[in-house]
Amino acid sequence: MIKKIALGAFLLVLFVVPVIGILSRKAPDFLREALGRSLGKEVRIKEILYHFPSSFEIEGFEIREKGKFAGETSFSAGHMSLQLSPRSLLRKSLVIYSIEVRDAQVKVWKTGGRLVHALSEATKAAEAPAGAGAPAGAPAGDRPFPLLIRQFRLVDGRILLADYDVDPNGFVFAFEGIHVDVRDIALPIGSAPTAYKARATLAQGRDQKGAEFELSGRTRFDTMDTEAIAGLTGLYLPYFRPYYAQVTRAEISSGTLDSRVKLSVVSRDLTADADLTAAGLLFGAYESGDRLFGLNANEILAFLQDSGRLRLQFTVKWNLADRTVRPRELIRKSIERSLKATVLGNVGNIMRFALKKYGEREAEKPGAPASKDKLEDAINKVKQYFDSR
Repeated sequence: MIKKIALGAFLLVLFVVPVIGILSRKAPDFLREALGRSLGKEVRIKEILYHFPSSFEIEGFEIREKGKFAGETSFSAGHMSLQLSPRSLLRKSLVIYSIEVRDAQVKVWKTGGRLVHALSEATKAAEAPAGAGAPAGAPAGDRPFPLLIRQFRLVDGRILLADYDVDPNGFVFAFEGIHVDVRDIALPIGSAPTAYKARATLAQGRDQKGAEFELSGRTRFDTMDTEAIAGLTGLYLPYFRPYYAQVTRAEISSGTLDSRVKLSVVSRDLTADADLTAAGLLFGAYESGDRLFGLNANEILAFLQDSGRLRLQFTVKWNLADRTVRPRELIRKSIERSLKATVLGNVGNIMRFALKKYGEREAEKPGAPASKDKLEDAINKVKQYFDSR
């Protein structure tokens, strides 16, 4: 019996050792090729260490762009660790249980209303007509390689975004110290929702403390159905003039913004519930006619001097499939309505309070009844005016 067990063990070793040797040689090439075909871009890897049966350590990982930004590196990481499904080594698909990336740098370009990034080619299927896939007769090596990532973690990363839509030279800003956790990424895109959670610091100049950013939600990328919440604290407005200039020609010389936006997309219908609080606002220039969002600038400044903060709450809705909609116009109109409701309502309260105090003093003077009646009539007219706006 012992001899049979020993013989079996010996034969098993004779079989397993060559298999391990073959997998050790083949697995790195398989992984490099599979990732390149899945992403539709050039993948460079300095070194791959394979640990039987399905773990990889990757050093010097890069994804390089094609097309308009050819040669640019859209993703780079000094070190990555992957845990694959063992079946991935035997099937024409790549299933990754987990990826952890540290100290990575991601670059994103925005041009012509579209984002170019490491996954942009692979995610084009989301915009293609239903049922569209690889061209008929396309060589097998050119067809997308199915990829499923169960968990992706990015620790202490950095994202650079160059926006050519708001500045022809590219307005660049950076998210630092990024921590991201994403679950269920499928390429080509499937119907399963992808869940994500992220936090980072948004750099905004040498002399300004970074703004704190948080995002969490779920998106089904084949339909773009989304439920997400994004928060931003301490945004220094003057630094981001190219963006606020999309909705107002006024120039903000100082001021910060805290924001929280709840985003929902169902069947391409987008609803964004925004809660914004601005503090320390100072203007270098107003819109034409000394106005801000349709209001007299002095009214807004008087309110700011009294309260110190300006809180706006509004909802923006539009259908993402409607190319005639201009989001900046919808946002501006929503801000105008919220600003009038906030500022004019409070100005009315302030003026009514002031007139009331003035009336109390006047009531003590000779002829008080007549003066008091006139002041009460004035107060009522002011109230009606502001309540009607």
